Amino acid sequence: DVYSSRLYSYIAENKNIKIGDIVYVDRAGTKCLAVVVNRAEYYYEQAPYPVLETKRVIKIVTSVDEYKS
Repeated sequence: DVYSSRLYSYIAENKNIKIGDIVYVDRAGTKCLAVVVNRAEYYYEQAPYPVLETKRVIKIVTSVDEYKS
């Protein structure tokens, strides 16, 4: 997958995401795996990034088979 030591922010609709989870995300047009290293909740007006421009977590990956599909 796409390796980077940079941190990226994503919006997660699933409130059960926790630090250490592996998630499937879109990064620069490439779908890849990422590890959740921080989690925070914000009101729309207080979000640190433009909400409408921030990408979303596609899903939590719980098995290799999920990633392949």
